[in-house]
Amino acid sequence: MDALLAMQKNIIASELSQLIEARAQLPTPEWHEWRGLAREAYSICLVKLHIEVTAAIEKLQFALDATERAMTTVGTR
Repeated sequence: MDALLAMQKNIIASELSQLIEARAQLPTPEWHEWRGLAREAYSICLVKLHIEVTAAIEKLQFALDATERAMTTVGTR
């Protein structure tokens, strides 16, 4: 059980760090290359994408925290 939880923790932590890095690399709506209507449409999509990525990060963080709690519980038995 310990090995499975450790493996799960490593996978979640890896996915979490990759998603955080991907979010950091997303351009912002203020990005200078976007103009006029294209910029407005892109801004709406980008804001939605940032919201969805942030929600995914929060879910992964919750899963990581739950895995760490499970590891602590298994370790105290």
